[in-house]
Formats: sequence, structure tokens, C-alpha cells
Amino acid sequence: FIPPSFFTTLGCLARETGAQVTVGLNLGDGTLQDARTMVAEAQANIPASQLSFSLGNEPDLYTISHPLWSEPGFIDRPVRGPSWTFSSYARQWMSWRAMLGPVRIEGPDLATGRWAAQAGRMLRADPPDQMSAHMYPTVASGPNASATPQRLLSRFSDLEQINQLGWLLGAARAVHRPAVISESNSASRGGKPGLSDSPVASIWSVRFVIDALLHGYQQVYFHSAGVSYDPFV
Repeated sequence: FIPPSFFTTLGCLARETGAQVTVGLNLGDGTLQDARTMVAEAQANIPASQLSFSLGNEPDLYTISHPLWSEPGFIDRPVRGPSWTFSSYARQWMSWRAMLGPVRIEGPDLATGRWAAQAGRMLRADPPDQMSAHMYPTVASGPNASATPQRLLSRFSDLEQINQLGWLLGAARAVHRPAVISESNSASRGGKPGLSDSPVASIWSVRFVIDALLHGYQQVYFHSAGVSYDPFV
């Protein structure tokens, strides 16, 4: 629960700095009423020209769970059952968009390429105001851990990852919408100590942003969460 005082403070910050504010709506385990309340509070405090809403966060991962090294004993649990598919997501996306009314929406903030083809078609047919996806070049922990200096600074690391998001950029260009990489950093799952908080990560971040801009993305947002990769975001 986010108290109204949060949006009062955030609105002051937005007006003083002119910064754009994106408010995340919880499509995973939130309710439509919760989303409507958050939209109303945000709209009452943040200038409309600086405000947008992201609808869902990594919906292609709603059926999996994984631990976070930075929070021992914590398991990020599934918010959907095995029957959750892209079609399920698309129905909820379209339903919530209709119910929320004329607000500025961005998405779909996918984390993988599993739904790329279907998502690309959906975005062309029902384009949000801004298209977005998440991208991490390495994984910090677990059976698929890949976070090493060599991997992070590989000559083709950035290009490989950015090219995997070609479906998003293609959809955005087809309907004349901006595209952003709305969440990234050196390693997913909270970063890797000794790598994500090292100069290697800072070099990677500069290279990555430049490559993304050259490919046509408007912005790159770095994820900050009080963990090891924060010094370089």
C-alpha cells in the first residue's frame, strides 16, 4: 500500500525537476480497484505532461519463482498458475486498459523473448503510448548464473542483447511510438558483489547506453534496489 503522502512528495519532486514519472500498476497480484486508486492519486499530484503508467512488470515470469541472494530466505513466488499464457496476459492487458480510461500507458515490460512474436503483434494492433522491455546482460545467481567480467565486457555482449529486443523496436517503429529499455543493469537478481559494484560495470553501462541510443531507443532506465549494482546507476 502506497499512502497518498507519497504522491504529494513525488508531485513536488516532479514539478521542481521537470522529470518524467512512470507509476507501476500491479497487474500480477493487484486488483483493478487498487490500480484505479493509484492512478487517481498520481493524477491529482503529478502534472499530466510528466506522468505515465506501466501496466504490469515482467508478466512472462509470473509463473516462476526464484531466490534473491541479497535477501536470504526470501523467495520471489509465482503470482500465476501454469495455465498463464500470453493469451491470458493479452486479455487482462486489454481489459485493464479499457477500464483505466485515457491514461498514458507504457509496456509490456517483458523480461524474456518467449512472447516476442505475439507481443509484437499485440503492440502493433493496440499500441501503448510508449513501448518498453527489460534487459540484463548476465544473471547473478542460480543454475543459469553468467555474471563474469569477461561476459559483461564481451565485444558483442551489448549488441547481442539489444538485437534480442528487435521485436520491440520493430513494433514501435511500425506505429510511430517511442521505445525504451525500462529496466536494466549489469546482472539480474540484484547484481553480483565484486562485479556489479566494480569499474567493470561502469564501463559496461556507458557502452550499453550508447549502443541502445544508436539503435533507436529513447532511453535506458537502470534498476536500483539497495543492492550491489547501485553505485553505478
